[in-house]
Amino acid sequence: MNYTLAVKDIVNSAKKWRVWYNLALYDTKAKYQRTKLGPIWIVLVNLIFVGGISLVWSTIQHADIRSILPRFFSGFIVWQFLSSFVLEGCEVFTVEKKIIFNIPIEKFTFLLKNAVTQILILLHNLAGFFIVMTLMGNWPNFYMLLFIPALILTLIAAIGISLILSFIAARFRDISPLIRSLMSVGMLVTPVLWDAAQFGTKYYLVYINPFAIFLDLLRKPLLGQPIGMLELSLALTLTFVISGVAFMLFSRFRHRIIYWI
Repeated sequence: MNYTLAVKDIVNSAKKWRVWYNLALYDTKAKYQRTKLGPIWIVLVNLIFVGGISLVWSTIQHADIRSILPRFFSGFIVWQFLSSFVLEGCEVFTVEKKIIFNIPIEKFTFLLKNAVTQILILLHNLAGFFIVMTLMGNWPNFYMLLFIPALILTLIAAIGISLILSFIAARFRDISPLIRSLMSVGMLVTPVLWDAAQFGTKYYLVYINPFAIFLDLLRKPLLGQPIGMLELSLALTLTFVISGVAFMLFSRFRHRIIYWI
């Protein structure tokens, strides 16, 4: 393994921030070419979906929609953010093969580009979320500031997961459709709509699912709640392990990616 070259690739990619930022910006705009509202559709689609599900769910449970909507809305946009890193991570290199074949560019650039793309989408959704929260009379508090360090920690882990999956999916093409199949039911087993408290004293069993850990890590500040020590410690541990595995894979197989795509 050549750790020096791997570190050099990462550092040089970070320095060329205009490259991955503009690539991400272009990709986001390209999805909504020739539309009047552009990326605002990201917010509108989620508002319609979340509003409809919350209305049905509150009717079934005979609960106040104002108690269900904020939790589901915040959980849903965080779930989208996390799942996109997994789904898009499988194709980080394969969708960029034309650039990789023709332009000498650092491989880590494409992982940063994917991260910025997901952040741009998240920012759009957060704007819609805070508008809804304000209209419902839920004003920001101090705990919401914890969202920023929680997001940074999540990003480190998410980029690591994208890197691991990008190598595996590029080498074994059956992995990508398998991951998509698994993620299609992922939201059902993650406490996006339901509450981990429903497990009672065994609520910690929910955190066997890694998505549940980072979901609560990001959602609690959005709802104006403190982050628990359990999810924080688990998130730190997972981030450390994921980052270590990702860096070793990057060091070992970075030069082979061009042969796999």
